Amino acid sequence: MDNLEFIQKYHCLLMGQKIIVAYGGEIKNGVVSNVLSIIDNSMVAETNLSLKRRVLQVVVECIQNIERHASEFIDPENKASFLVFKKENDYLVSFCNSIHNENISGLKEKMDKINSLNKEELGEFYKTSLRNNTISDKGGAGLGLIEISRKSGSKINYLFEPINNENSSFSLMVKIS
Repeated sequence: MDNLEFIQKYHCLLMGQKIIVAYGGEIKNGVVSNVLSIIDNSMVAETNLSLKRRVLQVVVECIQNIERHASEFIDPENKASFLVFKKENDYLVSFCNSIHNENISGLKEKMDKINSLNKEELGEFYKTSLRNNTISDKGGAGLGLIEISRKSGSKINYLFEPINNENSSFSLMVKIS
């Protein structure tokens, strides 16, 4: 998919939707707290506090994934981005960052495994992963994607698009109902 197709696809997706926050650039601590504050303030009228909490938790997990697992590849035109918007009664959270091509197969395998599990199986997979994984040098235990799926209650939609021979763009979108 070329850039124009990508822009057209997302433009059509977002037409008439309430964009809560859209961000592109480096992810720093000040950005994280500001984004969470914007989302919290935008959802002040949301009467379902559980839904509001789950949206915030998914956003935190997505941002942590960007911070911990984005490749060191720096393209001024393509750092990291995320988007939170409301579509009817659902919230959608999307993020995009670069990833080393060598990491794609393992990530795809893990996301496909997560997407194949029901709620109970996902809970067991989380517990097993927690027991079996150690903290990586990047500070994670491999639980972020599981948490995104658990908190959202939906499947993870994802896409890898090549940037060059070493890196690809990794996009993820999840719906929170």
